[in-house]
Amino acid sequence: MKNLQYLVKNKNIFIDILINLIGTGLPLIALQLFIYPFVAKSIIAEEYGQMQSTMSMIYLLSGTFGGALSTTRLIRNTIYEENNSISDFAILNIFCIIVVIVFTPIFNSVFLRETSLNGLILSMLISVLNYLTLYYEVGFRLELDYKSIFFNKVLGSLGYLAGFLFFIYSLKWQYIFICSYFLQALYCVSKTKLLKEPIRKSQFFGKTMRSFVDLGIAGMLNRALTYFDKLLLYPLLGGTAVSIYFAANIFGKLILQIIEPITNVILSYLSKEKEITKDLWKQVIPLGALICTLIYFFCIVISRPILMFFYPQWASEAMKYVPISTFCLAISSYLNILYPFTLKAINSNRQILFNGTALIVYISLALYLYQPAGLWGCCFALLISYVVKLVLVFICCFFRGGKWKSSKIVTKK
Repeated sequence: MKNLQYLVKNKNIFIDILINLIGTGLPLIALQLFIYPFVAKSIIAEEYGQMQSTMSMIYLLSGTFGGALSTTRLIRNTIYEENNSISDFAILNIFCIIVVIVFTPIFNSVFLRETSLNGLILSMLISVLNYLTLYYEVGFRLELDYKSIFFNKVLGSLGYLAGFLFFIYSLKWQYIFICSYFLQALYCVSKTKLLKEPIRKSQFFGKTMRSFVDLGIAGMLNRALTYFDKLLLYPLLGGTAVSIYFAANIFGKLILQIIEPITNVILSYLSKEKEITKDLWKQVIPLGALICTLIYFFCIVISRPILMFFYPQWASEAMKYVPISTFCLAISSYLNILYPFTLKAINSNRQILFNGTALIVYISLALYLYQPAGLWGCCFALLISYVVKLVLVFICCFFRGGKWKSSKIVTKK
């Protein structure tokens, strides 16, 4: 792959991106623009903030393990194919499931002070089903089968609607997610071959395990930066502050979540390649910057009418934070666009450096600024942390000692 023209000339990648965008957009629109606003009007702001914090914790834990294992599978799958081997991943899958089952109720109890046994069990069930969906969907990605992924997302949308009916009857918000993730996980497990893979080690297990651990730690730190705002805001400022912050980010978050399937498609195609060139970096960096600049101004323009329509109870307060919170999300989107290229360009343990440094900066500044500046301080802390991470990405991936890297940046097995 010599430059960006490879992607431009490949019609399949644009079709797959479009299918993945529509498929991902359906459940997001159903959840973010219809179900969430109705739930916000049905329960008090404090409880709604707790729901957002609980889901952030679930996405942090199960999302990290599901995302890390599926990404490891994508970037190392060619090695196993070349050696006629499909083992190792079944062992890692069992390990991840056990971790998610054990730690979800612990984290929910310790950090969010959930004391209800029913609440802990329901949260654990959401977390497990979310993990299963994230990992087993990689079976479709390995085959570049985005039509099946699209159908799976349609099932997820129907699941949200079914769970929403349970919510109206019971006022238990957990059923919304359980129904959606259950349908998606069931479809992925039944339609892919991953469940039938043998549970045994291969000669590549050590390197694959190290890659998984590196990506898991990096993914945890990255997701912590994405979701820690709600997790940190809840104990510091309360559920109402989380609700206002969520409203301020509603449209920017939606855009950010839509970019994720684009990067997944790109990573799926890059998994077939062995190197990333300097010329490709020269084209990706300004193109990504242009896309995210357009996203920023679009979100600023559309935020007020969106908030007034869906969250009128928090709109006036939330609009104060829209410019800075959207700027944070624009930089985060830029980093997500660069992410699949950084995975192929450098060792996976560098991701730990990026995300760990940014997280330390965020937590330190947030704890220092939340008392004098409140929600403003937390937003400013997040902005600075994303800027720090972006600078580190440029230094490690594109520059070395102030000079251009060589034209070939080879992935190490």
